[in-house]
Amino acid sequence: MKYALKLYCVIYCCIFFCACSTRVESDRVHHVGRFVSGDYPLMVLSPDFTVFAVNDTLPEHFLRLRDGRDFPLVALLKVDDVYYRFIGKDEKRLKALAPVASDGDWVGKYTFLYPDMNWMNPNYDDSHWLTGNGAFGTEYIDDIHTFWASRDIYVRRKIPCNYSYSDSARFYLRYVHDEAINLFINGHELLNTGYAWSYHGIMEIPSDIVKTMRDTTSIIAAHCNNLAGKGVLDFGIYVEEKRPGKVLSAILTDVDMQASQTYYTFRCGTVELKFTVLAPYGIDDLNMVSLPLNFLTYEICALDGKIHDTEIVFELSTEKIFGKNTLNISQKDGLYIMQVGSVEQNLWINKDTGKPSWGFFYWAMKGEGITMLTDKDGKWTSVIAKSIGVKKNDGHLLIAFDELSPLQYFGENLHPCWNKDGVKSMKTLLSETFPNYSFIRAKCDQFDDDYMLKGYRLAGDDWAQHFLLPYRNLWSCHRLAVTTDKDIICFADTVGNVRATYELGAMSLFWNSSTERIKALINPIFQYSESGKWNKSYPAYDVGSYPIARAQINEGEYPVLSASNMLLLTAAITRADNSSDYARKHWNALTRWGNFLINNDSNNDSVKEMKADALLPSYTLEAKRILGISAYSDLVNHICRKK
Repeated sequence: MKYALKLYCVIYCCIFFCACSTRVESDRVHHVGRFVSGDYPLMVLSPDFTVFAVNDTLPEHFLRLRDGRDFPLVALLKVDDVYYRFIGKDEKRLKALAPVASDGDWVGKYTFLYPDMNWMNPNYDDSHWLTGNGAFGTEYIDDIHTFWASRDIYVRRKIPCNYSYSDSARFYLRYVHDEAINLFINGHELLNTGYAWSYHGIMEIPSDIVKTMRDTTSIIAAHCNNLAGKGVLDFGIYVEEKRPGKVLSAILTDVDMQASQTYYTFRCGTVELKFTVLAPYGIDDLNMVSLPLNFLTYEICALDGKIHDTEIVFELSTEKIFGKNTLNISQKDGLYIMQVGSVEQNLWINKDTGKPSWGFFYWAMKGEGITMLTDKDGKWTSVIAKSIGVKKNDGHLLIAFDELSPLQYFGENLHPCWNKDGVKSMKTLLSETFPNYSFIRAKCDQFDDDYMLKGYRLAGDDWAQHFLLPYRNLWSCHRLAVTTDKDIICFADTVGNVRATYELGAMSLFWNSSTERIKALINPIFQYSESGKWNKSYPAYDVGSYPIARAQINEGEYPVLSASNMLLLTAAITRADNSSDYARKHWNALTRWGNFLINNDSNNDSVKEMKADALLPSYTLEAKRILGISAYSDLVNHICRKK
């Protein structure tokens, strides 16, 4: 009990100390780059389109999205005739010999009944089987052309030998299955997944099976078993296309993670590459925080003092990230913009968890030697910046994501802060933002330096670094919007979650000079409690989940925790602003919550019943209640002093 009280007193004091601290001007603080441990948000475009780096192994692994899927971006620097890969793993570019349905039409024989034990052999007689177009599935979605109405399906597909490749050519099987698949090529088993499913399966075909495919028509035979839900079966044969030129991994020599920027240094043969990701979502300026875009900047410098031809390449596998997609490339006033997204923009409907349901991804770049490319099938896109005969070169690429859909907030459709009226297009935003790179960079530099300076002055460089990753993680899953009453609200996956808000608010009150973002976090709780839709004597735990906020969705109610957190944060805002205006605006709700804590001590029967569902142990919950009452008392005193 004593330990818990001490812990919460320390937290409470930190919040108020942070709120009362004043900004100290100083020279820029320079820091030694360091490797960071664990995953961290690198490119933050929206909570649903946040890209994480994996343990500073950029040239060895793909970046990943928040849901764990790969973000298939590959970045390369070409120096003379050699490519150096500095983001993403060695991605294979495949050419279809016998395409899956998303790449082309194909016909196969199929049956829903078990044939016999030789059904997978090349000389098996399948003339009595049905004929259908791939892919096969239980629903007519995406590229499914033949309805599969039973639990099992057996499919045989002929692959004619109308190609000629060297013995060193590498062949791959691409497959889609839901659920268990057992697949053979010319009678040789290649795949047996058991109870599993995949919509982007790929595996290399062993050389002993490849030998059976040469100079003859091959048979792919597959059996798929669907135990529950939707079923799908598709497969095809591909060959790897070699990239012209030698590809090596760049050597990562230095990493420096700051609050809004991450700096990398790579060695690419006789050339040094400095690569920076600028993501302004964590800084004080609300106008910049709401921008769904990041800058990727690069600086190339020859270490040997010689002239080199260089080419920086960013490639994205659009098929893997968006499935069947649509793409548009435009150019105006020298700014090249590429837009890519799913063909079907199903707002607020996620039919397939393997692909984003809505929104468009953008590239934007300006300068000489810029090329934007895509293949005819929409499998990948690339942005290339080429320079001939230079010792030093630099540039920046702008990436963005447009979520399209408004947020529903108690029946009101809200757009993100950057497009509060819903009339500005993403292309307009990109055109306005690109020329302001230097200004945005300066703002981020200043915030990063202030962040480290505050942390260093309080407890040293290690302490500031320790809180850097939680700070970036917490803000990376929030988005800002403005109501018709001009109130700023902050959306995360769960809107107004008071436990997450308390953790985020306490940290932000220290690092940020403004309290506006903290107010945006708790405004939804106040508005819900004051609307008459929540008539209890303590706050709601949340008000919904993105993109719809209209009522609490959490099954549990945490009265003491919720009331205490809201009072603590409001008191801290009052101290930081040196004004009781915000508390006065919500005084009826604050008074109701304060009285609830005062009248419900640990011996009260209603509190005992609440403890069973509490997120905290009973002794810690009592400490939390005491801190909440203390915060309420502080608010009362502050308002009385102002009177």
